[in-house]
Amino acid sequence: MEKLAPSEALNNFFPMASHIASNLAARIPELELDARKLVFDIRNGVHGIKSAGQGDLFWQHRPLQSGEAMNSVDWRRSARSDDLYIREYERVSPQHYWIWVDLSASMSYNSDPKYITKIERAITIGLALAEIAASQGDFVGIPGIRPLIRGHNVASRLANSLKESLLSQNYDFSPNLIPAKRGSLVILSDFWQNTESLVEQFKRLSYHQTGLLVRILDKAEENFNFEKSMKFIDNESDNSLFLDNPSDFKLKFQENFATHEKRLKKISTGLGWPMIKHSTSSSALALLADIITINNQERL
Repeated sequence: MEKLAPSEALNNFFPMASHIASNLAARIPELELDARKLVFDIRNGVHGIKSAGQGDLFWQHRPLQSGEAMNSVDWRRSARSDDLYIREYERVSPQHYWIWVDLSASMSYNSDPKYITKIERAITIGLALAEIAASQGDFVGIPGIRPLIRGHNVASRLANSLKESLLSQNYDFSPNLIPAKRGSLVILSDFWQNTESLVEQFKRLSYHQTGLLVRILDKAEENFNFEKSMKFIDNESDNSLFLDNPSDFKLKFQENFATHEKRLKKISTGLGWPMIKHSTSSSALALLADIITINNQERL
């Protein structure tokens, strides 16, 4: 019996079953630890990228002046000339950084036990982004779960709020929960919702927010490599479909997937928000690095 996210878009938000939410809540501390490992790797340049320091934005190179410390020299830039150069920074105001983690039922799906679920990957990436943003002096929040906060242990505070919300199943994903103030928004979801509904939700936000859509999928949702007869159950509506030969349905499934993908790309382009597609079987570190790169470009 295979639980598979639907090939057609969904109209509404459907919360995950209480026992699934409870199991996920118990995993939050481990996911936070995974997030901190990702942040450590990013800060140490494991993926060839490092996050900026708190409140600082690179402005320009300038020659080293007499009396300035040698540890401030940018040796890579200095190697291209006969003089020594340092990187000069300017202070920037803290940003409002919203991380929208989709906790709908379809996000709990995975086709292979050796891979984590979509929601587990979303939470891990979300907490890692929160830690990096907080280290830059930004305010960070999760709509419907935790208002904007800053300072120390932001990832832990957000993780605790997520855990409490999952256990109580008390969360709301209305875009009205995000104040109409300039900021940045990262949405981590499988985006199986109805595309017209997505346009309505995100259009108002685009007036004030620079956005990034991160579509997290299980590999089966894209290639539909099922061969044996099985019963498929929609995680969100509990509608079911029994297929004697799933391979006969593969072409139709992939056609529906491609159609939905085109609609999402049209929304992304219309909003001016980039979209990243990620599989849970791929590297979480690579995804985090891609998100940071895009966010740094927006910040500049």
